[in-house]
Amino acid sequence: MNEKTYNLLIAPDFSPDHFAGWHMFNTLIQKRADIHLHLNTPTSHAEQEEMVNAGNIHIIYANPFDAAALIREKGYRAIARPIGKSDEMVIAASANSDIKCLEDLTKGASVAMADNRDVKLIGLRLLEAVDLEESDLIWEVTEN
Repeated sequence: MNEKTYNLLIAPDFSPDHFAGWHMFNTLIQKRADIHLHLNTPTSHAEQEEMVNAGNIHIIYANPFDAAALIREKGYRAIARPIGKSDEMVIAASANSDIKCLEDLTKGASVAMADNRDVKLIGLRLLEAVDLEESDLIWEVTEN
């Protein structure tokens, strides 16, 4: 067995109700990969940042916002994604629509989106480029 211990961090926004499953997953990875793996479960975003900034977290199960920052700013890279699930966000308009570019979106436009807070926040960040805020749009929750 490899003697080095690798640190796995689970983002704090994942419910403690699932910690038993994470511990089982951690044990499974250790056995299958024949490595030492220590599970870290920070209780807050601040604690997560402290752990990451200390420089000894090797693997992170992160939310989409943290994942983007970890890749861009901390040198991490994506190595896995859910099977059969989209792992990106797209702003799209019907081919028959008058909307041809982001600048064509105006206040009062309807936006269909998955029922996911992270997706909405990422979308709002993209819409900042055209000075649209959450209250400027009509939000319709859809399957995806």
